[in-house]
Formats: sequence, C-alpha cells, structure tokens
Amino acid sequence: MFKWYSHTRTFEAGLFAISVTILLGLAVVGVTHSSYSNSFFLAPNSTYTIQLRGYQWESIYIEIKSSTPVTVCITDSVGLRLLHSGEGALCYLYKANVTKFDEYWRFPTSKRLYLLIISKGEAAKVKVNLRMGVLTW
Repeated sequence: MFKWYSHTRTFEAGLFAISVTILLGLAVVGVTHSSYSNSFFLAPNSTYTIQLRGYQWESIYIEIKSSTPVTVCITDSVGLRLLHSGEGALCYLYKANVTKFDEYWRFPTSKRLYLLIISKGEAAKVKVNLRMGVLTW
C-alpha cells in the first residue's frame, strides 16, 4: 500500500508542475500581447509613421488596406533619418505599391522600429491593424 501512495503523490506533483508551466506560459502570452488599429487619410507624397517596440522573441501581424497604392516599410532610427533627409529609408521589410498588405513578421532586434506608410503622388485612405506579442492570432 505504501508504494501505491508513493506513485500517486509523484503523479500529482508532476501534474501540478505541468499545470503551473502552462499557466505561466499563458500569462506571458497574455501580458505581451497588444494591438493597434487606426484609419486615416494620407496626403499625396506624405508619410505616416507608427512606432513599434518589440523583442526578438515577439512577432507582429500587420494588416494594411488602402484606397490607392502605398509603400510599406519597417525601419529603425537611422532609416527614418535617411528618409527625412531626402534619401530612401533602409527597410527591414519593404513592399511597394500595395493596396492590401497582410503579413506576420518577427522582430529582428530589440531596438525601437518604425512602420512607415508612404503615399506616392496620390492621396490615400488607409486602415491599419497591428497585433504584437509572443503569439499573434
């Protein structure tokens, strides 16, 4: 009878450890998850900037819908300075002339990044949805 009791306690301890691990994992996913949604009008030859802050173990889901083609770029502070100085931005992610864009993207670095939406020649009505975290669903 003592052996049965010993095995039962071991099983209960293992079950408890697994439960705690699952709950901590769900807490990390819930705490790191954030979202952003905005609709705006983008004037011709202008840029809309969204600051992103993430870590290498996080990902972001980007969804952009536009009435006219726009360029989407994710860059850092150096690329942002280059863009404002009249040169082109150096982009980690770059898509030109898109009216619909959706993509999962993992942060390559833990420093501050910027999502740029650039209109070329035409005004655009733009809708942006972002979801960031360990898992984005």
